Amino acid sequence: MEPLETDKERRGRRVSLSCRVFFFGDEDYEGEGRVVDVSTSGCRMSSGETLRVGTMLKFSLFFQGPPVAGAD
Repeated sequence: MEPLETDKERRGRRVSLSCRVFFFGDEDYEGEGRVVDVSTSGCRMSSGETLRVGTMLKFSLFFQGPPVAGAD
């Protein structure tokens, strides 16, 4: 597994965002929270769930409002 980027090492420009997220991983692990920001190298989210550093997740974002142009 590759080392994780710290806040200071994060290269992609962050874009503030607030939307619901549902995530799941191996062994029926799942939870929900809110995405705080996104970049080309990842995202930051907050959740009441405790995750281990390096946990690989799949997630779905739930946006409110009209569709964004170019989001095909």
